[in-house]
Amino acid sequence: MPRPVVRDSHEWLPGTVVTTAIRPVTYAGTGALASLSGGLGCPVHAAAIARRLEEIATDRAGGVRVAAADGRVVGWAGASLQRHLVDEARAELAGRVIAPGARHQGVDTELLRPVEGWAPGRGLGEVSVRSNVNRERAPRFCRREGCAETKRQVVFSRGL
Repeated sequence: MPRPVVRDSHEWLPGTVVTTAIRPVTYAGTGALASLSGGLGCPVHAAAIARRLEEIATDRAGGVRVAAADGRVVGWAGASLQRHLVDEARAELAGRVIAPGARHQGVDTELLRPVEGWAPGRGLGEVSVRSNVNRERAPRFCRREGCAETKRQVVFSRGL
């Protein structure tokens, strides 16, 4: 199947049925990823996304896929390999954003499937998802996909 041409836009008509193609992200689509992320309250510049995509591709410990419909990016999901001393290694759904007009149409589930396919090939037997406590829909998605809540935590950061 030919890959769709992706425009840097996530505009979508609410109520439109979305037929998506899931594919690797291209550097030409970084503006669309930045726009989608900004709409979720996570502002980021396209140049920063391009740099991070390069880092992810270089260390091969993760990946990003986009959902495209009619030549437009309508969502993205990232996965990363998580290794901790006290837990088994696992894949983490490290970000997932769906354009407002493409929500509730299965795009989120379509974006989860490549993560589930990627993990076993790296010897990983679990996929975890973190969700900000302010996100109301993310826990419903996780439960619908068979995930169980295993921990609540607070994250602290300090600039270096």
